[in-house]
Amino acid sequence: MKSQTILRDKGFTLIEVVLTISIIAIFLGISSFVDQSFFNRKLLKEEKSVLVSILQNAQNKAMNNINGNDHGVHINKTAYVIFWEFPYDETNLSNEIIARNKNIKIYSTNLLNNDEVEVIFLQLSGDVKTTGKIDLEDKTNNKYIELLSGGLINW
Repeated sequence: MKSQTILRDKGFTLIEVVLTISIIAIFLGISSFVDQSFFNRKLLKEEKSVLVSILQNAQNKAMNNINGNDHGVHINKTAYVIFWEFPYDETNLSNEIIARNKNIKIYSTNLLNNDEVEVIFLQLSGDVKTTGKIDLEDKTNNKYIELLSGGLINW
């Protein structure tokens, strides 16, 4: 007597396919909201860290009396510029130019000069010439950096 084998169709049922697609759609939907918000916050945080690093660099140069002068950071729409020859001249070849994120708006209430921010650190002491706050903002978030007396950079 031959044993009979039951042949079964191989494949997925309609319920399995619909369930899998719906689970994938839920994960994609959740990740798109989380990812965009996370990405924007991360960019702003990184830009703030870059600016603080540049400010500290200029402050260190002023404190160490590099070139025997004060040092400053000029912030315009496209770049951060570390300079030491006064007044600031964008064509000066001694300027250190660092590109910045153009999508992040940077402004300050008391460091503002014609839509551009300028921070000057005094020679040997590293103190800021004018205290104030630098605001960074994108479409949904904002951060700030405070420049306090004594050369303290609070971020």
